[in-house]
Amino acid sequence: NSNWNFGDGGTATTINTTHSFSNTGSYTVWLYNNYNGCQDSISQVITVNPRPVADFTAPDSSRCEPPFTINFQDLSSPGTVGWEWNFGDGSPVSNQQNPSHTYNSYGTFTVTLVATNNFGCTDTIIKPDFITVQRASISFLGLPVRGCVPYTIAPTATINAVDAVTSYQWDFGDGSPTSSLPNPTHTYLLQGTYTIQLIITTSGGCTDTLTMPGAVTVGTQPVAEFIAAPTTVCATEPVNFTDLSSTANEWLWDFGDGGSSTLQNPTYAYTDTGYFTVRLIAINNGCPDTIVRTDYIYVLPPIALYTPTADCINRTRFTFTDQSIAPLTWEWDFGDGSPVSNVQKPVHIFPGLGNYNVRLVVTNGSCSDTSIQLIRVIDESPDFTANQIVACKVANIDFEAINVNPGNIATYTWHLGDGGTAGGSNPSYTYINSGTYSVSLITLD
Repeated sequence: NSNWNFGDGGTATTINTTHSFSNTGSYTVWLYNNYNGCQDSISQVITVNPRPVADFTAPDSSRCEPPFTINFQDLSSPGTVGWEWNFGDGSPVSNQQNPSHTYNSYGTFTVTLVATNNFGCTDTIIKPDFITVQRASISFLGLPVRGCVPYTIAPTATINAVDAVTSYQWDFGDGSPTSSLPNPTHTYLLQGTYTIQLIITTSGGCTDTLTMPGAVTVGTQPVAEFIAAPTTVCATEPVNFTDLSSTANEWLWDFGDGGSSTLQNPTYAYTDTGYFTVRLIAINNGCPDTIVRTDYIYVLPPIALYTPTADCINRTRFTFTDQSIAPLTWEWDFGDGSPVSNVQKPVHIFPGLGNYNVRLVVTNGSCSDTSIQLIRVIDESPDFTANQIVACKVANIDFEAINVNPGNIATYTWHLGDGGTAGGSNPSYTYINSGTYSVSLITLD
């Protein structure tokens, strides 16, 4: 056997060993060997030398444009005799103690210094994003804007710069004098669309410009006016709206039932009945005027609506539920050549599987409306398989729905027998515990 004493309180009993000294200094290391009752020992002095402490600084670390020359200053601990600088821009390393380096491109750069002392020990310091060469960026808050003359704006600029902004020059695009204020105000007196420009200068001597075309759109107020024909109409029949506004070049219509249009003279069909209030906002170069005509359009019933319900036992049997608005008569054409039906809620048996266009025509006085839906008569009876039905636990089981037309299936719901569920036509599932499990598949066509 072997016994080690490392002189710092550490010991070991393996024949060959590794030991880390936590502090600098000289340590007497003893090895004691015992072989078949015979003993011997030997000692050696181990010297643990100190590492250097790498550090550095620079008088300036940011600039608004290249080239940017920096004089790095070494601050490593005394006894440092070697330096290796990586400036983070792909340039060759430098072995000078206090190098000067020029950055020739925009970006942020990580600087690394490896210091070596007279014992050959090294220390590394990394300063992420220590150098920044960044052009100032400008954005306008609250622009673009629109309004009526006279129109006053108070533009605000958000500026991201590595050095201070020392001057501003605003150009409002209407020939007026420029402004040197950080947050000026300006009033537009004439109709037009104007470009705003801001030029800034920073303490580093850099300039940056932001130009926003169409930042301000102003005009004189129009007079909104319109007519419609007819104002009394059967549901789903078109109503023609005619703009009579003065000097407008934009239009926003609200037809009172949630529908809208930006056309000057739109045509609109209502899908509900009753009285509807119509609003027109006429806009001249950003300046609006509004006219509202209350209960202007009267839409007469009926409106045709219905819901089909399949019979999942007899797949060719459907129940049709009328949901029409204010009908007095019904006429059902089931699209299979059978006689029409005039009952409100018919039950119909189709002659076979397939697709049928079912049409409902409802009437009320002189008005009528039609709704047509595609009815798919299908009979899917899916089965499924698994890639293995006897397996070790924690195995993946792949299931697949078969004997089914995927285009006819809306959802798949799998119950895997252990409380787990899955969706899709071919899920994969892992059983954690051993056992025997019943699996079911539910499809909704």
